[in-house]
Amino acid sequence: MELIKELPEVFEEFAEQRQKSFLAMKGLKDQGVPVVGAYCTYFPAEIARAMGAVTVGLCSVSDETIPDAEKDLPKNLCPLIKSSYGFAKTDKCPFFYFSDVVVGETTCDGKKKMYEYMSDFKDVFVMELPNTQSEMALKLWKSELIRFKEYLEKKFDVEITDEAVLEAVKEENKVRKVMKDLYHVMALDPAPIKGGDLFKVLYGSGFKFDRKAIPAEIEAMREKIEKEYEEGKRLDKMPRILITGCPIGGATEKVIRAVEDNGGVVVAFENCNGAKSFDKLVDEENPDVYDALARRYLNIGCSVMTPNPNRLDLLDRLIDEFKLKQDNMNQKKISQEYEKAIQYIYELMKSGELTIGSRLPTERALAETLGIGRNSTREALSIMHGMGLIERRQGSGNYISENVGQSIKQTILMMIALKTITKREVCEFRRMMEKSVCNAVIHTGLTKEQRERLESMVNQMSMVTGENLVDTDKAFHEELIADTGNNLWITLMEAVVEVYREWIDYVIKHADGIKKKKLLKTHEMIYDSLIKKDIETLNAAIDEHYDIIEELLG
Repeated sequence: MELIKELPEVFEEFAEQRQKSFLAMKGLKDQGVPVVGAYCTYFPAEIARAMGAVTVGLCSVSDETIPDAEKDLPKNLCPLIKSSYGFAKTDKCPFFYFSDVVVGETTCDGKKKMYEYMSDFKDVFVMELPNTQSEMALKLWKSELIRFKEYLEKKFDVEITDEAVLEAVKEENKVRKVMKDLYHVMALDPAPIKGGDLFKVLYGSGFKFDRKAIPAEIEAMREKIEKEYEEGKRLDKMPRILITGCPIGGATEKVIRAVEDNGGVVVAFENCNGAKSFDKLVDEENPDVYDALARRYLNIGCSVMTPNPNRLDLLDRLIDEFKLKQDNMNQKKISQEYEKAIQYIYELMKSGELTIGSRLPTERALAETLGIGRNSTREALSIMHGMGLIERRQGSGNYISENVGQSIKQTILMMIALKTITKREVCEFRRMMEKSVCNAVIHTGLTKEQRERLESMVNQMSMVTGENLVDTDKAFHEELIADTGNNLWITLMEAVVEVYREWIDYVIKHADGIKKKKLLKTHEMIYDSLIKKDIETLNAAIDEHYDIIEELLG
């Protein structure tokens, strides 16, 4: 397909697509075509399209209907939910009006309540979305997809065959591929077009009901953008911005304008209208089409999942692909200041000055003590709060969270994902902590029962292999931590060890015979040094132990 029109005109056409599609949808309804409306990226549109229905995203783009929604819903509820419900209740959304059924999902309590109220005046089908991405969650989500299919068959008196679903999958995969290719033009630096123009296409394409026509049109647009770029038609070099987060309705456009009216350019969208929607394809080769659909949709990198490694992975890739990293010096400074704050709080814990539930020093005191700026201190505290490491009490200050162990684990995983720390740094931290733990054990002394447990584990290591060896090694180090009798240390180290274990399990399973014997020998040396209270030999044994591990990790 050749793109005849100029790009600005094409962008505006996409911007107007939502309004134009009102009439298109009325025409489809007059022809008897079923319409299925939805609110979320997790909506498996292929199943509805397999029966010949059109699918459409429902209105939640302005605050004009919020007062009407607040007659039923609490005023402190999310504005996006109130806007959506208000459009539905007032019939101000033509898409909602024409929808034969609205498909909801259990992404949050507010939306669940909205769907409950909405069902009083509209057919609503709510899908039970798991909040994790485990294999057990996958089974539940697959059963929900099948339940949705059966609901549509009964409601519309149709049969939805696997073949029809697969055809819909192939069709939508083509759309995902070309959309992904399109937004990747923004990886060019300087950027070829404004982020606002890209957003018009990403958002507007959702209101094009002829999905088969989209790939050719988008492909032609991408080719034209790249051709004009080669000819020198491009933006000036400017700060590159990524928009991330959950859906924010019409506010997305306001954010884009704020950035691009003030000297930046939005080059990537991680939110629901952007990469999150197009990044992953459905596996067309999977013989079970519902398993393939369930895996694709459940693996969406959304913050609703706990934990959400897929989102962190997507963000990590977008940061690299779209050249969003700060300059090395600035990035290094931020990393150092963040690590300094974490290390300082840890030292306060270690010394006993801070315990779970303790109040942290003030922001000013932390900044002065650490020698970092107030803004950096504030950002470090915000990050720690976001990860759950600390909790804020209005008018009182910051406190060590009651759930500090899990919070520290998530913090470490986040830092690894963002490449502010490496596996080697975690191992080095673990090395230092092992020395501290063992020195504390020497200081407090071992009971007869503790000595016997440690000796038994050391002896067992020489007799077991595979998973049994991994488990015994884990038990040995956990026993050392437990023998300190310090609950705060135990909590802290459990979090670190949980992150660390996966790598060590790999090392133990894949080490050759010589390396494995050396590792076993270091455990014996650690135990003997503890019994003899020989700190010098103990520290040397720990160093040898972790030198081997770091070598094997590469």
